Amino acid sequence: MKRALALILVLIICLLAASCATQYIPVVTTPEPTPEPTPEPFDPTKHTLGIYGAPDLMAYGFLQTCDELSYNAVILDGDTEDALLWAQKNSGLLIFGAGERDRAAINETAAYGAVILTSFFDGTTPKGAKADLSFSLEHAGLSAAGLLADALDGKEGFLLVCRSEDSPAESAADKAFREEWARLKGTKELYKLELLSTEYCGAEQSAEGAAKGMLERKSSIAGIFACSSHCAEAFCAAVSDAEEKPVIVSAEASKKSLELVKSGSLIGTYLSPYNELGKTAAVSMDMLLREEGEACSDNITGIMITASGANAPDKYISMFSEMEAYLRRK
Repeated sequence: MKRALALILVLIICLLAASCATQYIPVVTTPEPTPEPTPEPFDPTKHTLGIYGAPDLMAYGFLQTCDELSYNAVILDGDTEDALLWAQKNSGLLIFGAGERDRAAINETAAYGAVILTSFFDGTTPKGAKADLSFSLEHAGLSAAGLLADALDGKEGFLLVCRSEDSPAESAADKAFREEWARLKGTKELYKLELLSTEYCGAEQSAEGAAKGMLERKSSIAGIFACSSHCAEAFCAAVSDAEEKPVIVSAEASKKSLELVKSGSLIGTYLSPYNELGKTAAVSMDMLLREEGEACSDNITGIMITASGANAPDKYISMFSEMEAYLRRK
């Protein structure tokens, strides 16, 4: 009897233990995805951009815009090779007017990762450069032809075109002037004016002597289209004491040529869009470095500055003065 009770007790204990046991259910957990690293925000203050060989007005637009965009920016001296070596260790370079021999070096430099823009004025973009930001002086030639045609309508004598050199920019101005003059002859009384072959005034130091020589060789010059500012300034100096002065237009504005327009020695000077081009280059480099777009390469034209009207010289003389002060601080 005792054994039977013991067996019943053991059975009850086993049944109680079984009813209290928790069934094991394996738990499957999904691992949390590894978060993507947050990209470091672009910091323009860690980048330095350079400009080489450019006119002061272009450098002014470039540096001012770099300041606004918070980039470090410098004007580079030395030769083209020095500028390209600098670019190998920095973020961007705008190179102005380099020669044919520099093209291979530009491509080699681009392999280091710098954003390179050029301004060559020959209608091409060198391999390795992101874009060529240039403009044509054709518009200067067209504007000058119209201005001289208005001033010389009904006059007689000779019309002279003078360049400082055989550059693509001055060649474009000369060609456009001649084509527009030929067209205008059919609309105005210009048949008594003979357009002469192109002359050259050379470097700035010898330009005034060259201008005097041209005027001595050919009397009765009624009008002059000077394809550079120093050619225009040289002719103004050469005729300063003459009783009858030719009408002179310049294809390139400088502070001095603007003052000559204001005084009446020039009837017009063409302000090339160097300032706008410098600004465009800085904005283009910013977009390319941020990988947010392509270089801006819209066609940009300048304006003819005359003594009166909307494009009178005073505000542009002030702009040149501001530019000079800014570049001195740099």
